[in-house]
Amino acid sequence: MAWGKTLRERREQLGYTLEFVEEETKIRKYYLEALENDHFSLLPPKIYASGFVKQYARILELDEKQIVDEFRRLAYGDDEDGDNIILDQNSSSEEKSWFRPQNLVLALVFLALVVWLGKYLVDYIAQEGIHNPGPGISQNETDIGLKDSDKITKETPMTKTARVEIEVKQKCWILVKVDNETAYTGTLQAGENRVYEGKQSVYIKAGNAGGLEITFNDHKEGKMGMPGEVKEREFLAPGRQDKQE
Repeated sequence: MAWGKTLRERREQLGYTLEFVEEETKIRKYYLEALENDHFSLLPPKIYASGFVKQYARILELDEKQIVDEFRRLAYGDDEDGDNIILDQNSSSEEKSWFRPQNLVLALVFLALVVWLGKYLVDYIAQEGIHNPGPGISQNETDIGLKDSDKITKETPMTKTARVEIEVKQKCWILVKVDNETAYTGTLQAGENRVYEGKQSVYIKAGNAGGLEITFNDHKEGKMGMPGEVKEREFLAPGRQDKQE
């Protein structure tokens, strides 16, 4: 039996339509049909395609590892053991080349040069500091500077909450929980923006992580993940981060 036919028959056995699977997995119907018809050349790059197969196997209640391994063997002729052997051979070769006598001698010469140069600079700076302590700087001025710095630090407000800004670049289904309470679940369209703020945390699960750009407490995090990737992430308020650490 063809590999893709196994997926199609299992889907029909469960009574799922392609449209239903597309909505649940966020995998385009175009790619689902390509998988069921063994048209592997129509799929995106290997890393994304393997993720699609894993999600599809999961919703069909099939053995994810077995389905993914069989897909990689058919679509790409994967031989993981062979890859590891080649990698080990390359690593061993690189290690041997590094430990050649001439390389060790060069490394020792370079290390000695760095130590000598460092000692010379330290002695030079120390001598210059003795002869030229610096114009017009007194202990009182230094103390005042430290006090002013401490004052600025104390007056600077510290963010105590978890504030997450979501910028939607591609259509994406998301689930948002604020302080462990569901705040939103649904599909957002490209161009939409959402802001969520929690005293403890903001949790996000995305069906198309590459379609979301995240800003957490005014710090741009960038894209949440890869296109088509199902990913979840929890953003903790600063106080909770300290406790967990």
